[in-house]
Amino acid sequence: MKILHLIDHLGLGGAQSLVADIFNNQISNENIFLCALRSKTIETEIKHRNVYNNSSTQIFSFKPLIFLRKLIIRENIDIIHCHLMGSEYTGYLLKKLFFPEIVLIFHEHGKILSGAKYYPKVLKLISEKIDLIIAISKSTKLGLTTKAGIDDDKIRMIYNFIDTEKFNKINISWDINKEKNKLNLDPNDFIVGFAGRIVGMKGWREFILSSKILTTNYSNFQFIIAGDGNDKDNLLDLINQLNLQNHVQYIGFQSNMKKFYSMLDCIVVPSHYEPMGLTPIEAQAMGVPVIVSNVPALNEIIHHGEDALFFEVKNSYDLSKKILMIYNDKILRAKLIRNGLVNSKLYSMTKYFRELDHTYQKTLDNHNSLLDE
Repeated sequence: MKILHLIDHLGLGGAQSLVADIFNNQISNENIFLCALRSKTIETEIKHRNVYNNSSTQIFSFKPLIFLRKLIIRENIDIIHCHLMGSEYTGYLLKKLFFPEIVLIFHEHGKILSGAKYYPKVLKLISEKIDLIIAISKSTKLGLTTKAGIDDDKIRMIYNFIDTEKFNKINISWDINKEKNKLNLDPNDFIVGFAGRIVGMKGWREFILSSKILTTNYSNFQFIIAGDGNDKDNLLDLINQLNLQNHVQYIGFQSNMKKFYSMLDCIVVPSHYEPMGLTPIEAQAMGVPVIVSNVPALNEIIHHGEDALFFEVKNSYDLSKKILMIYNDKILRAKLIRNGLVNSKLYSMTKYFRELDHTYQKTLDNHNSLLDE
C-alpha cells in the first residue's frame, strides 16, 4: 500500500507531533508520503525524504490540488489519510474531482469537541465520500456519532502513541542541575511544569493562578511554562500583574521536550477539554508525577490515585491542593511515578503501527469489495 498523509501545516500541535513521529520512525519506508498544505514560522522537524511543504500561508488554497493530483498519479497512491480540517476538505475534493475510487481516511484529532458550529454539519455532509474516520479517543468517537451523526461502523478508535525509546530516563546526556541553573533554578526547588499551546482551552491561566496560591506560602516552588500560542502576551501580562516574575518563567517553544521533562518534579495538564493528550503520557514515561484536569479523554488514559491525580477543571484552588499533595507526600509521589511508567507502556509505537496497518488493510479490502459488487 502507498499512503499519502495530508495535514494543514507542520506548526505546533498534537496532530503535527503525531505525524512527525509516524514519519521519523519510518525513515526507510518509501511507501508513505506527507504533504503540508501551508507553511508556518515554527515547524515540526521531519527527516523523512517523502515530505512536501507548500510555501503558501493561506488557510485555504486550491493551489496544492494541482501538485497533489500529479503526486497521486505518479506514486500510484492507494489511501489518502487526512489530518485536521483543511486537509480533510482537500482530500474530499481530490476524491470527488479526480480520484473517485481512492480510499479516503480522516483522522479526528479533536475538532469535533471544540464547539465549532459548522464543522460537524460539514463532516456529515461529506461523509458519503469518507471510507473511515480514525478517532483518537472514546470521547472523540462519541463526538463524531452524537454531533456529526457519523455511523459507528465508519469509525475506528486508535489512541495516539509516544516514542518510549525517546521518552525515558535512560541515556540522559546532560547534567540536569546545569540545565536548571540556566533557568536560575536551585537544585532544591520544587519545579512544576506546563507544556502545550498557549491558548485558553489549555488552562494556562489556572496554572498561573495556582502558582500564586502556592508561592504565597512556599518560597521554593518554581513554575515553568513551555510552548507558544496566541495567548502568549496575555500570559506574560498575568505573570507581571500577579508579581510572579521570581516564581514563574515562560521559556517558549522547546525543541527538546525530554530535556524539559527531566527538570520537573511534577507536571500539570489543566486543559478545559482534551481529545487525548500526549503530554501526560510522555511525562509518565520520563518518571514525572502527573496532575490533569478531570475531563473526558484525559480520564480515559490515566487514572486518579493510581498513576496520576485529577483536579476539578478550571479550579486553580483544587489544582494547588493536588500539587501540594505531591510535594508533601513522598510515598504518593513514588507510587505515581512507578505506576505512571507502567501506564505509559500501553501507548507504545509498536502497538500503534500494528493497529494502523491493520486499519489500512481492512479499510482497503472493504473498499475494494464494494467496488467489485
